Amino acid sequence: MRPDFDTMLKWIQVEPFTSEELEGAKLLESGELEIYSEKLSQFLSEAFIVMERIGMGMMIRSGDCVVGLYTANGDLVNCSTGVLLHAIWPQIVLKWIVQNYVKNPKSNVKPQEGDVYYCNEPLYGGVHPPDQTAIMPIFNEGELLGWALSAVHTPETGAVTPGGMPLGAKNRFYEGMRLPPVKIGENYSLRDDMMELISNYMMRAPREAINDIKARVAACRRLELRMKGFAKEKGNLFVKGLMRKMISLGEEVAKARVEELNDGTYRTIAFLDHIGLKEALVRCYVTATKKEDRIKFDFTGTSPEHDAGSYLAFPNVAVGGTASYILQYIFHDVPIGTAAYSRFTWHIPEGCLFNPSPMAPTSRGSSLTFILLNAFHEVYAKMLFDSTQREQICAPTGLGSSMNISGMTQNGIRVSDMLSYVFNTEGLGARYELDGCDSNATTFTPASRGYDAEVTETEMPLLHLYQRHRKDSCGFGRIRGGSGVESAYVVFGVPDVAMFSGGRETHIRGCQGLFGGYPGAGKVGIEVHNTDIWERMERKDPDIPRDTVELLEQRQIKGDYRITHNTREYHKVKSGDIIVHMNGGGAGYGDVLFRQPDKVMEDLRNEIISHWAVENIYKVVYDHETFAIDYESTEKERQKEREERKKRGKPYDEFEREWLKRRPPKSAIRYFGSWPEGKKTREIIRI
Repeated sequence: MRPDFDTMLKWIQVEPFTSEELEGAKLLESGELEIYSEKLSQFLSEAFIVMERIGMGMMIRSGDCVVGLYTANGDLVNCSTGVLLHAIWPQIVLKWIVQNYVKNPKSNVKPQEGDVYYCNEPLYGGVHPPDQTAIMPIFNEGELLGWALSAVHTPETGAVTPGGMPLGAKNRFYEGMRLPPVKIGENYSLRDDMMELISNYMMRAPREAINDIKARVAACRRLELRMKGFAKEKGNLFVKGLMRKMISLGEEVAKARVEELNDGTYRTIAFLDHIGLKEALVRCYVTATKKEDRIKFDFTGTSPEHDAGSYLAFPNVAVGGTASYILQYIFHDVPIGTAAYSRFTWHIPEGCLFNPSPMAPTSRGSSLTFILLNAFHEVYAKMLFDSTQREQICAPTGLGSSMNISGMTQNGIRVSDMLSYVFNTEGLGARYELDGCDSNATTFTPASRGYDAEVTETEMPLLHLYQRHRKDSCGFGRIRGGSGVESAYVVFGVPDVAMFSGGRETHIRGCQGLFGGYPGAGKVGIEVHNTDIWERMERKDPDIPRDTVELLEQRQIKGDYRITHNTREYHKVKSGDIIVHMNGGGAGYGDVLFRQPDKVMEDLRNEIISHWAVENIYKVVYDHETFAIDYESTEKERQKEREERKKRGKPYDEFEREWLKRRPPKSAIRYFGSWPEGKKTREIIRI
């Protein structure tokens, strides 16, 4: 019964219209599509708020979740979301339920009013075990009208390490609970046996896990109530027609947007420097072939599946992951739905990073798709530049990293959670004519937010040493990317806790700049153990570092300093230990020598960039005390730099001959595949 990947990709497409839907669409009079589609949006927003208010985990309360409305056949009509990825993958799960529980005459779990289904299994359409969804059918007068669905990340699954995302997993069995679509509730009540089963998996933090299930279900129930009331008012046929009309609008826009682009073939690559517990270079290769009203995305050239950890993703996750770009930038002005994908086809070769064995571990699959998102920013920039959609170009957003804490809090509560501030404060990439927003959000969640420091300190055994924009983390350019953040936490109130950081980009940035813009800065993992921080605070020592540069360069705090890759597997940190977490800045757009000097100085005053960057990157001449700009000298310095560039330059053929002779160290490309083709060089055996 488990679907194959081809079927799952097919289910992302819109189902054929039914005769009832077409008949119902004719009932809409002029202006009613606009009025009633907004009404449905308000239903979704209300349900989303209900979910946030009831939820306990940091992800759910920070808006890293989704509430969606789907047709009876499983097509997404619209959703209220912080995570655009969560708008796409549940459609696959839902269509499996429709095929196997609704349309299957032999099914003994036919959906009834008040039923609740639940799923977190990637092989049935999910992302990875922590991303879990609740689903409820919407009935009126005994007729199935559609489905209410809610999804959010739960940072515990009963995996071999806390947090549900073991970096060193060898196969799927390392990753804890993986439920196919199963019924967990009837008659608007959750079943005790299913809650017992799930809480048994979630023993590290059962209170949080069960509460967040109830928050998901409450959101579905609120949407179900609103839709049922709406159907009683307007009639089932009208509601079906309205939902179909909203999907049709998305299809029409998708066709028009693709047709506006020039026919051609566009290519790009993006890299990842860590694939589990090992530092290694792997590649995402995307070729987009646009012809008439279709685009084919081909992943040939992407590095092969590896056996070094859980940075792998199934094809449905790869395609769903692109939603954070496609729905946010290309189809920003229509209801959020998979109708936008009606003009796309996909070729994801079996055996590559995005199409591994079904036995493969994929708990860090969502992290892997970050490089795919960057590739889509770049390949679409090439397609959009010579089109009427040029203003939608945006350089890649910074690739943030997650930080999980697991153990007992200072309040005696067992917790296993992901800190939302460090996750949701990446810098947005530079836009066509607009600087990227500082500490904007994570790549997946354009509307999410980070916790206040005070709230984090109340709930977690952590004290903030500092929390600020990370200087020079943004991608420089004519238009700069947004700044990322840096946070330093001191473990307090408990003897010890466990932490891990799932990250990327210590050696190589995945988010490259556009049209001459710079990538943002790389990130490292920093910890200081056996410190004297409590003694210093007790005597009110003023020499407490205010940023990471000061922490590392001056080392006022005594202790054992450890500088590693940004990715760190779970390990214990004890009271007084310092954990530094860095987030990514967005990439820049255009030549730095064309940035207005006034904007450069504004960034300097706001401590977004350093004096070094002003002088060495932007070539601005100014008074260090008054910040007054010498415009004439600045232009001379910039012209001098242009002449230096010409001296450093060489004909492309000469550059290519030299470049093709170069090769990374063998240790860096042991999981890359053949060099430089990226083809499979060995078989992976999963036991």
